[in-house]
Amino acid sequence: MESGSISKLEEKAWNLFAQDVSLYEPLEIVSYKTEKTSSNSKKYVPDAYLTLSWKGKKFKFTVEVTGNLYLEAKLARIKERISDLTEFLIVVPYITKGISELVKRAGICCLDLSGNYYIQREDLLAIRLDQPDQFKPFSRIKKFYS
Repeated sequence: MESGSISKLEEKAWNLFAQDVSLYEPLEIVSYKTEKTSSNSKKYVPDAYLTLSWKGKKFKFTVEVTGNLYLEAKLARIKERISDLTEFLIVVPYITKGISELVKRAGICCLDLSGNYYIQREDLLAIRLDQPDQFKPFSRIKKFYS
């Protein structure tokens, strides 16, 4: 994993997936692999590949790590580039009610960094949305009077 080619959010996801094997129980993370990206390529290159396991069966996903803002626009751009989204998974900091409705409508799987997931495929339906947000953004208002 090259630190210059990934975002802070992708690095946080990588570290979390590498360390905490019980975060998504009963699902288990088997592997999370990133790919070196070339900025001049017109072909879509995913952020990573994730393999989950449940009761001995493995499920492979193409992963896009993104923030919660502008998720709908990003999904629209991804749909333009990828025709089959059955093995596609979005990783966000936290799955809000709006995000869960969006991925449900779009038929896309989603995972957050707090242990929540919404995975819907022909061979697996796994939903857990009860974990509190562990990555609440904290920022002060800057230039309040400008």
